[in-house]
Amino acid sequence: MSPHKEIRFSPARAALVLSLVALCIVVGYSFYAALPYIEGPSMTLQETQTTEGLTAISGTTERVSFLSIDGAPVPLSEDGTFSVRRAYPRGYTALQVVARDRFGRAITKEIAFVTEQTLSTTTPYGTKKEN
Repeated sequence: MSPHKEIRFSPARAALVLSLVALCIVVGYSFYAALPYIEGPSMTLQETQTTEGLTAISGTTERVSFLSIDGAPVPLSEDGTFSVRRAYPRGYTALQVVARDRFGRAITKEIAFVTEQTLSTTTPYGTKKEN
């Protein structure tokens, strides 16, 4: 005689086990699919100065429907990227970038930079750059 007991599954017990496994798979996949919406919006920023005295602010977003820089709306492309070029006064500038998703959740980031703006003036003898 074998010391191990033989386990028998009835059709009802097998159906119950398969139903529980299927339920776990559906619940797990639903959580996995809903995780980005649960996390809310995300954003990465980059700042670059150009030679014309303009500052380019660009970045990428995920799950964002509205973006603003210091309250001014910024257009988003379909893939979530954005890029704006604006002139800022010479010296230290701090900006607040706000991204909102369609549920009203927001993420706020600040970007700070120092603008070293060069002004160019036209003289009768050509272009002269001043600091």
